[in-house]
Amino acid sequence: MNTTATEKTTTHRDAVSNVSIEDYFLIIGFGVTGKALAAYFDKRNFNYYVLDDREDLICEGRNFLGSFTKDSELCGFTDKKLRAVFPSPGVSLTHPVVQKAKVSGVPIIGELELASFFLKGDFIAVTGTNGKSTTVKLINALLKDAGIQNGLKGNIGSPLITAVNEPPKPYYVIEESSFQLELAGSLRHKVAVCLNVTPDHFERYNSIEEYAMAKANIICNSGEDDIFVYNHDDRYCLNMSMDSRLKNIPFSLVHEFDEGAFVRDNMMIIRMDGESFGFDLRQCSLKGLHNTENMLAALTAALVVNKTPEAVKSYASTLKTFTGLRHRLEKVTSFQGIDFYNDSKATNVGAVVMALASFDQNVILLAGGRDKLCDYLPLKGLIQGKVKKLILMGEAREKMYRCFKDTTAVEMVEDMAQAVHAACRAATAGDTVLLSPACSSFDQYKDYKERGDDFENRVKSECRKREM
Repeated sequence: MNTTATEKTTTHRDAVSNVSIEDYFLIIGFGVTGKALAAYFDKRNFNYYVLDDREDLICEGRNFLGSFTKDSELCGFTDKKLRAVFPSPGVSLTHPVVQKAKVSGVPIIGELELASFFLKGDFIAVTGTNGKSTTVKLINALLKDAGIQNGLKGNIGSPLITAVNEPPKPYYVIEESSFQLELAGSLRHKVAVCLNVTPDHFERYNSIEEYAMAKANIICNSGEDDIFVYNHDDRYCLNMSMDSRLKNIPFSLVHEFDEGAFVRDNMMIIRMDGESFGFDLRQCSLKGLHNTENMLAALTAALVVNKTPEAVKSYASTLKTFTGLRHRLEKVTSFQGIDFYNDSKATNVGAVVMALASFDQNVILLAGGRDKLCDYLPLKGLIQGKVKKLILMGEAREKMYRCFKDTTAVEMVEDMAQAVHAACRAATAGDTVLLSPACSSFDQYKDYKERGDDFENRVKSECRKREM
């Protein structure tokens, strides 16, 4: 660990050690992570304030001192009793209160780093624009089925800090977003995985290079005894490997390695420490090129932990039954020769590229939502070659229409109800209706799950109508 990281570790550890009854912390953002931090502080009788832009904020924690909104008068940062500020991942580090804390010398600590001070198990962390959730769930399943205890935490739903109050595990499998990694601090991973870096979150980052730098923090504090599993086909991941002090293990769909993971003749092959392991793709429940990448990465991480013959046999068995995630290229139904797929989790262009790559042609694509300031041009060739009709909805529909109006038949609608109705009207036997939005859901839904559920319900309703 370099000197800067060591100094930061000491400062941040000190901030949460020997806390007096007069000291307090500030949580910024009271979503899933903010509430988990509050529960942690309550458990340890640490006093805290909460800053959240919502006026209707309710917190009933026993050590909760009060709440502020962006228009409220905050406690002064010259107060020596303010020990640290904890921004939630959705809070930009350009937030004025975060900046004020930085200028005042108040430690700014991420939830992941805080948890790392108290957990003794090894961290297996996965980041990337697409595929994170599938990969961490698969690693969790591979290890669990092989009898290796591990906790599944992070951006997938349960913050890592919740593990501090749970029975200890030898391994923690953590999904880590770029937002979380901005505050990596002294966080160290035994196995770090980067799946890909494609344009996303330009509402927060000025360029893809800035976004990639945040992702690269996954390896900033690890060393020669740690492992970096990376996508050799992705130039940003490849660049990370060149700056890595870890033992690098690449995976690829097009290259073969003496040490690494690749595909040959429908076999996933992982070479590691002079040994070679093979897994038959035809026996795997997960399908599609993107899932092959996810499986290569997950298997490599699992083999780092345990590569005994018994474990390898168990891994092969898990691959046969693991079906992936809800709302990620999930088949909803087939009706009158038409297949319907829910890929609501595809909230960026790179995810839609991988989704369309999984189909040959005759796709009726439902896209749109809240624009994330990304460039849609990388989709033009695929849409022109594979999409029979493009149906656009939500806030981004006019921007997307201007981009794709000359590539295929395009129809703009207001919402999901109209989109599904238009898709069913246009589809014939042999077609695939695919919801893969390339946008966030926040213009009309609370999250991608609610959007995916709405799509599925409306598809089933349309199918019932046609049966009558």
